[in-house]
Amino acid sequence: MGDTLHIDQLRATLGPEATERFLRHARVVPDSEVQVLRTRVVAHRDRACVEAESNARLDLQLAGRLAQACVALLAEWPRLEPPERALAVGAVRYYVDQHDADDDFGSSVGFEDDRRVLAFVLRRVLPDHPGV
Repeated sequence: MGDTLHIDQLRATLGPEATERFLRHARVVPDSEVQVLRTRVVAHRDRACVEAESNARLDLQLAGRLAQACVALLAEWPRLEPPERALAVGAVRYYVDQHDADDDFGSSVGFEDDRRVLAFVLRRVLPDHPGV
């Protein structure tokens, strides 16, 4: 599947703003960066728990499922090819970016764009994963 097709599918699935933000994050990183990404995933999930104490509309269950999906992507790092690694990094960085297309903690749908990004990447990188 060519890069143009991926980008067209991304735009159709995510919309232009989320696609551009995702593409800015989607880069292959050194193996040593994977643990840093895992730590950022856990920190973002933990922040969601704190934010939920004062924001009853925040979808804490979705935030947790997204964090689990990110950890699953990173667990597969050794077997991923460079293009798949770039997709995985893009999805993980998108999740930990609070101010992505929809502010994660700003509304009841703040994690919906993250869900669409991770679902798109999981279908391509871990097709047997149950999804988010």
